[in-house]
Amino acid sequence: MQLRHIFVGHDARTVVHMSWRSLSNGELLAAAERDQFDLFITADARIPSTHDIGRSRLAVLVVPTNRRKVLDQITNSILDAVAQAKPGEVFIVSLPRLGRRPRRPRAR
Repeated sequence: MQLRHIFVGHDARTVVHMSWRSLSNGELLAAAERDQFDLFITADARIPSTHDIGRSRLAVLVVPTNRRKVLDQITNSILDAVAQAKPGEVFIVSLPRLGRRPRRPRAR
């Protein structure tokens, strides 16, 4: 996840930095709890429905993608969710809804 740069004043680490790349989602959550992380950020929207986060000491934040260009556009929403995060809760940050472009009438 390419978010470390926005967490000034926090100890933010990635799966790669922790050498956890080979772990499954459940193993990642267990390792993060074991190492006393407060928050787990993921782009995998399945995690909240496949793991019992309510019993966890972690808060989980689901972001819509792991693409930095997109994440940079929603930095404020991510930071707001992080500030509200509490153990056992899941927060989902979505992309802002953009207005639809008007359709061109079909030529007859």
